[in-house]
Amino acid sequence: MREIRVAIDAYNLDAFIRETLNFLELIFQHEVDPSFAVAWVDEHEPEYGPEDVRRDHVAELEDERKVLFFPFSASNEGGPILCADGEEYVPDDWYAGEYGLDELDDEAAGFLFGASECLGYLIMVEDGQYVFNSAVHSGGSQFRGPHVELVPDCGVFDVPMQEFITHFMEG
Repeated sequence: MREIRVAIDAYNLDAFIRETLNFLELIFQHEVDPSFAVAWVDEHEPEYGPEDVRRDHVAELEDERKVLFFPFSASNEGGPILCADGEEYVPDDWYAGEYGLDELDDEAAGFLFGASECLGYLIMVEDGQYVFNSAVHSGGSQFRGPHVELVPDCGVFDVPMQEFITHFMEG
């Protein structure tokens, strides 16, 4: 997804956050603590705040200048992938793996997207604007801990991710 920049006063970030958390509640089937769901990212490593304290994501972005990761997709569980816009998508790069049509050809896709990964946004504030970039959040593996990487091309997810962002633009 191409980088999207929006003036802070022309974007309803509260609605974006609320809609993202509603999506996560649907996936987890219970209320989701924002401190658990949204990570701040430093040097590609996601960090989560204490669950006993409600975080103020707007203040983290605007006042503390943190870079935050907000999920857009569920993890790849081997079928269509549910996303924050309420739709399900099947990547073009599926291939019949050892266990059936449940694996993404990582090399063709340009990123790993398995059961411990989800697509989303890295959001930061720069020059009075929210800056959105697409990224993949990985829960980690035996070779590498949890991490977040920019992914400029998310294939079939690019347009829905852009439309989800623009849905909250005002004016």
